[in-house]
Amino acid sequence: MEYLLIASLFLGAAIGGGACWLYWQRRLQQAELSQEEAQASFRKSLNEMMEKNGKLEDEVFAGKKEVEKREAELAAAGRRIADLAEELRLSNQQLRTMLQQVQDAERRLHQDEMERARIPGLEKELAAGAEEIARLRQTISGLEQERSRLEQELAEERDSLDQSVIFVQGSHYLPGRVVRNLMTNK
Repeated sequence: MEYLLIASLFLGAAIGGGACWLYWQRRLQQAELSQEEAQASFRKSLNEMMEKNGKLEDEVFAGKKEVEKREAELAAAGRRIADLAEELRLSNQQLRTMLQQVQDAERRLHQDEMERARIPGLEKELAAGAEEIARLRQTISGLEQERSRLEQELAEERDSLDQSVIFVQGSHYLPGRVVRNLMTNK
């Protein structure tokens, strides 16, 4: 019996050890499976993250290119704005110059209109002057006729005086012309 007891102890220990070994073996297999599943899941997640990281890097690279492109566009737009600002400044100067020229032209036009408004009055004065000139010409013509008449009368009087006889001392009668010539010679 002792052998039996020892044999049953060994047998119980072998069965218990085998059962424990099987139990732990199964637990180890489950742990290995779950670890493999976890590793597979980790690898899958890692691959997904790597793919996402690659996509993100591509997007970042594309974004950088887009940013560089936008920066170049902004720089070009800045230069264009500066050019347009300079053109605007020059246009403003030209506009001011043109406005000054327009104002000068308007002033001259206003002066011309004021002078043009004086034209009817000047025309009336000119017409009155022309009438005065015509009247004066008639007066001059009348005076010239009167002068001609008077000159003719004077000439006739001279002729008559020249032909008249002047009593000179000693009861001599000489023509008036001769007496006058004698008087002027003395």
